[in-house]
Amino acid sequence: MPRVSHCKSCESCIYKMDHHCVWTQNCIGYRNQKSFYLFCVYMLIGDLIFWFFTLKTYATLSDSDNFFDFFPTIVYIWWGFTCFSAFSIGIMLFGLAFSQMMFILVNYTTLDFIKTKKRFTMPLCC
Repeated sequence: MPRVSHCKSCESCIYKMDHHCVWTQNCIGYRNQKSFYLFCVYMLIGDLIFWFFTLKTYATLSDSDNFFDFFPTIVYIWWGFTCFSAFSIGIMLFGLAFSQMMFILVNYTTLDFIKTKKRFTMPLCC
């Protein structure tokens, strides 16, 4: 059968296999590629909502003269760590969601891209 790949991690053959995802612990292929793409998009939306409320809170509290008097210092340390993590993960999620969207639109998989190292024409672009 064409476009069937064997996954060493799952020990099974997957039709139109895209990749084995370490985060969901299963193979992404024909049956669950839409679910994986929506998972990436919803995680990206959640990250954007985090940034919206973080910036809204910062704008509200920064109008005051005593910005660091609202919470204990540990809250600001955790807030900074969370912002750094959300920024890093947001960039990765954007790249993953964008690449999955492009692969879905041109009927291509990550494995096809890795195996052939062949560029494909991006849809909706000149």
